[in-house]
Amino acid sequence: MTEAIQPTTSKRLERGEPVVAKVLDATIQEIAMTGYDGLTLERVAARAGVNRTTIYRRWPTKAALTRATIERLASTVKFDFDTGSMRGDLRGMIEAASRTLFAPGALGLVRLLLNTADDDDVRELALCVQEEKRNRAFAMLDRWQSRGEMRDDIDKEMFLDSMMGVLFRRNVFLRQPVTKVLTERMLDHFCQIAAPVRKGALPARARPERAKAKTSATSRFDRLVRPRKK
Repeated sequence: MTEAIQPTTSKRLERGEPVVAKVLDATIQEIAMTGYDGLTLERVAARAGVNRTTIYRRWPTKAALTRATIERLASTVKFDFDTGSMRGDLRGMIEAASRTLFAPGALGLVRLLLNTADDDDVRELALCVQEEKRNRAFAMLDRWQSRGEMRDDIDKEMFLDSMMGVLFRRNVFLRQPVTKVLTERMLDHFCQIAAPVRKGALPARARPERAKAKTSATSRFDRLVRPRKK
């Protein structure tokens, strides 16, 4: 009698991976809507279109489900690049961060990273993810300095926070994508900030159009505020 061929473990995992992705995507979207406190496995199951038992078998509690979501985000979000140039690395970082922050459920990601969960293990994992990504970004900045692309006295923490602040405001608060034009503006701005000061280089002069605009503004101020001579 011929025995039935049993599916291999790898094939079973492949069939299960789409379900896992659907559930974890639904989890981050639910957290965006209700926060961690309002998260329930029943609502996640309904949003993902799966049976509740499917979730309970893998993740018996919402803390376990949230930890799995954070771990998946940590494995898919990349903020460290090594393209061989500072501008290329920055471009990759800006584009990756923008895709993550502008994606559906980004508010849920922000809430997780802001440690709104009331579970100690979840909070600890969120902090570890932030620290790990930040350390990788600092290592990228170290490579720029070793290649002479970034000045040695730059405040690395302020540099990263400034760039992420632009992305957070654009993607999360305004809910607008980072366009190619804005990406190039950011690259020009932050590369200029990071560039080493060359010996003998003079401070950059103000652009003529800016100087002209300042003169016009001063003239308007004189006309409106300063007393007229009789």
